Amino acid sequence: MTEPFADVFWLTSVNRHQLLYANAATEQMWGHTPDQLSSHPGGYMPCILDAIDRRDRERVAMAWTQHPTSESPQEYRIIKSDRSIRWVRSRSFSIPNPWGESQRDAPQTLLATITEDITEDKQVKDTLNQREQEFRVLLDHSPDIVARFDRHLRHVYVNPVIEQETGIPYQDFLGKTHRELELPKTLIPVWEDSLQTVLQTGEENESEFTFLTPHGQRYYQSRLVPEFAPDGSVEFVLSVCRDITDIHQAQQAVRESEARFRTVFELAPIGMAIANTQGRVLHTNQALQDILGYRANQLLNQPFHLFIHPDEITQCYQDLHKLITGEITHINTEKRYIHQQGHVVWVHVSASAVRGANGLSEYTIALIQDISDRKQAEVLLQQAHLHLEQRVSERTAELEQTNTRLQHEITHRQTIEIQLQQAKEQLQAVLDAVPGCVSWMSRQGRYLGVNQFLADMFNLSPDDFVGQPLGFLNSNPTFVNYIEQFIASAAQTDQNILEINIKGSHHYHLIAAQKYQQGTNIVCVGIDVTQSQKAQQALQNQKDFLQTIIDTNPNIIYVKDQDGQYILANRRFAEHRGIPVEEVLGKTTAQIHHDAADVERFMAEDQEILTTLQPKFIPEEFSWDQNGKIRWYQTIKTPLVAPDGQVTQVLGVSTDITARKLAEDLLQQSEARLRLALDAAQMAKWDWNLQTGMITWSYRLEQLYGLAFDRPEIPYKTFLEKVHPEDQELVKQSMEWAIQTGEDYDLEYRIIWPDQIVRWIQSKGQIIYDKTDQPIWTIGLNLDVTERKLAEEQLRQREEQLRLALDAARMGFWDRNLETEQISCSYHLQHLYGLDAKTTQISYKTFLEMVHPEDRDRVHQADRRAIDEQEDCYDIEFRIIRTDGNLRWVESKSQVFYDETSQPVRMMGINLDITERKQAEIQIQASLREKEVLLQEIHHRVKNNLQVISSLLDLQSQYITDPTTVELFQESQNRVKSMALVHEKLYQSQDFARINFAEYIENLTSYLFQIYIFEYNQVNLEFHIHEVDLTIDAAIPCGLIISELVSNALKYAFPNGQEGTIEVILTAESEDRCHLTVKDNGVGFPPDMEFANPKSLGLQLIKVLTEQLEGDLSFNLDKGTEVNISFPIESLN
Repeated sequence: MTEPFADVFWLTSVNRHQLLYANAATEQMWGHTPDQLSSHPGGYMPCILDAIDRRDRERVAMAWTQHPTSESPQEYRIIKSDRSIRWVRSRSFSIPNPWGESQRDAPQTLLATITEDITEDKQVKDTLNQREQEFRVLLDHSPDIVARFDRHLRHVYVNPVIEQETGIPYQDFLGKTHRELELPKTLIPVWEDSLQTVLQTGEENESEFTFLTPHGQRYYQSRLVPEFAPDGSVEFVLSVCRDITDIHQAQQAVRESEARFRTVFELAPIGMAIANTQGRVLHTNQALQDILGYRANQLLNQPFHLFIHPDEITQCYQDLHKLITGEITHINTEKRYIHQQGHVVWVHVSASAVRGANGLSEYTIALIQDISDRKQAEVLLQQAHLHLEQRVSERTAELEQTNTRLQHEITHRQTIEIQLQQAKEQLQAVLDAVPGCVSWMSRQGRYLGVNQFLADMFNLSPDDFVGQPLGFLNSNPTFVNYIEQFIASAAQTDQNILEINIKGSHHYHLIAAQKYQQGTNIVCVGIDVTQSQKAQQALQNQKDFLQTIIDTNPNIIYVKDQDGQYILANRRFAEHRGIPVEEVLGKTTAQIHHDAADVERFMAEDQEILTTLQPKFIPEEFSWDQNGKIRWYQTIKTPLVAPDGQVTQVLGVSTDITARKLAEDLLQQSEARLRLALDAAQMAKWDWNLQTGMITWSYRLEQLYGLAFDRPEIPYKTFLEKVHPEDQELVKQSMEWAIQTGEDYDLEYRIIWPDQIVRWIQSKGQIIYDKTDQPIWTIGLNLDVTERKLAEEQLRQREEQLRLALDAARMGFWDRNLETEQISCSYHLQHLYGLDAKTTQISYKTFLEMVHPEDRDRVHQADRRAIDEQEDCYDIEFRIIRTDGNLRWVESKSQVFYDETSQPVRMMGINLDITERKQAEIQIQASLREKEVLLQEIHHRVKNNLQVISSLLDLQSQYITDPTTVELFQESQNRVKSMALVHEKLYQSQDFARINFAEYIENLTSYLFQIYIFEYNQVNLEFHIHEVDLTIDAAIPCGLIISELVSNALKYAFPNGQEGTIEVILTAESEDRCHLTVKDNGVGFPPDMEFANPKSLGLQLIKVLTEQLEGDLSFNLDKGTEVNISFPIESLN
């Protein structure tokens, strides 16, 4: 009865020199039949030792040389014929010689050895140890704090990282709560509430908190994940805390950089604009909006040619293209822009391109300074120069030198197939080496392949079977029917003993069938059990010997008859039930087992065996022992055939696998904890087998890399292909260095998703070594750090924006901490104040000391007022004295920033050197004052000269007796007086180019009245004059016209003392046009007067002067005389 056992049983002499017996399992384990071992020329032992792995051979051989006094188990590895390695355990013990009475010279004692395959148990234990090691390595090397809490909020596990973060030894955390550890009081209620929430709801919880560590204030992101007990309640809470200080600081730095840039952008005294690469406006500051006369929303997304002079659009787009493509680095030029109201605005433009990490331009930033005043001043100065040159040349040579000096001054200022085949060949070799029939077939009942053993049975080759239907040999309809029924059934596995006809000979085969590939194919194994029927009879004759053998077997062995009574049981069975073997025999299942569910199940299994006549393999089942504890078993129940061919007994062999189950449960728990920890930390674990070069690829790793593989392992080369080409060499070198040095590695690299999105990965790992210190595999963690990298890149771009803006505008940026009163200085600020390049910070006191003494208090008071009164921003101009003693003018724009409690915490601003502008303003003011004096002198001299002429005319008229001639002299004198009066008003005025014409008319008409009328009540004079300022070029002709018309009315409109009214009306028709009316209600002109070709000098002068004014002249002779003149005037702008 040792033959059905999977374990190898062999019987030798005490010194192991002679093999007396070995069961059939010997061939499967050692690769030799018992006969081959017994008949080997060198004895059986060399065959056995040759099959033992060389690493264990010497140790086992040494142990076998010693005479065992009790069980001496030895665990070692054997190498099978297919080169696979299996772990086995051998136990040797002395037994009485069962043939001692029949052979007088035979030894009284023999050595029995049982060898069992323990590969699965070793694999489970090794896997458990490996997983535990991986779990510890991964958690110990995780950058995150990992902890487990029980229902009382106590720490049951923490990884060593917590000691680095808190300064408290991690062992001190175990068994204690946060409150018992006396952690910060502000942190305890937050953690207790979060843990209680997870324990009560069973849902994950995420939060962020800050903690003062020995390294300073740090920010953390926590994730709490429930671990459930079998009853469904939350038993533990797994916590993963990630230090996000770097991300928090990067984001804070981005916000601060954004604030600095926004401060510079909004407070800059010159226009600033950001545009995309197509030239569309993205952002503008208030200064630019003021320059162009548009609001921000009117400029948003508009092309920049909206406000560029038409003559300069083509050149602007050419310059933009060169800037975007990198042909030029910046633009620095003067342009004409068009104001919203239509007039031209002269600007100085400085533009640069901001490039991304890929080197490509992302947008442009431009600084626009309004230079219209300068341009207008230049134009005005040029006009003044021309004007003065003309006046001086007309009047006096004495002023010519002054005009020349004025001219000189004005012109003085511009980036598996082979392994599958090998595996297939190895599988085929294994199948061919199996001493049984192996075949696999499709669900349609056609052979997909057979092993060599089965082919040889029918004198065919394996290829002859491929594609043939099951019954193509026409010799085994029972087998065909069995397989067809199995295919049609829902069962995944089945086994049966079938009668097989082989070359006319009938054999019994134990057929085991199993479906695979989701039921689409079937593998079938047939073992010839004909000899076992014969061996069964032989074993019956050696019952006592068998009892001895089975009593030494570590498995539970028993035989029950068809009535359920135990007729055979070994010692291990009795021990498990807590009664002697003798008390087992003759009792039923219900009498031995006290649990009703166990009894019912065992009886059903036995009945199934007796009914189906098929062996039954039960991979796992449990039952209650005599102490009320659950134990797990792997059981094979086989029907025993009596000599008469009747099956009346059931043989059961149960292996106690409780230890393995416990190990498997521990393994599952360990893997669950690891999976929970990785899921909570959003990290992905990987294993790299350095011997095979394959990387174990997890589901989360697929998510992290944006991939989906159809196998759990990939070659290292495939992984490397997912890494960004520019980072592949870095990854290779880092891995090689870690393998060579044994150091842990920590690196960051980029990967490319299938949709070409680039992600950043942080990888941490450790090398695992075997007992000979050879590296065997690498385990590690991957974490997506793209968010942090993006924040860093955003910060870099913002800083580049700020640098470009400050460089282009030559502005100095400063940042004042209102708590420490320290001011951070940019490069341009250092240069502006004459500071050393190493001086990146100065105190506020030092800054005030550099302000000119006369401006110091004003600057300090402005700062205090902005802080105390919470002004959004303020602008001030002041003088500074540089470290080299030079005096400079500075324009400062700043803004105050507040914390969450509205307390001022910092002040940021920009400084601009305006010394040249101030000097230019001073020079222009001085020049203007000089010209004012000069113009005043010119008007004074012209007026005096005209007065001399008037006096000469008056003197000369005194010697003329002819009234007509005297009248001519008087008219000429009146005309000279009207021109002199213009110059008199000009040199008396603050504006030497325009006069108040209303005042001028009143003075002129008063003079004329004094000449022609001695009684003011005779003729009434009325004025309707708007406040109009006229230039000298318009005032003189208008004055002469009024003089002619008023004089004419006084002389001829009211003869013989007739009373009447003269009206002078001057109105502004529009901003650039005036209307002059002079009318009276007198006798009017003669009817035959020809106004088109007047004969009188007065009318001719009026016509000529109107043409000089580019005006329109008209007469209305109804009810007296009315003369209307409409003429253009210069805009006051």
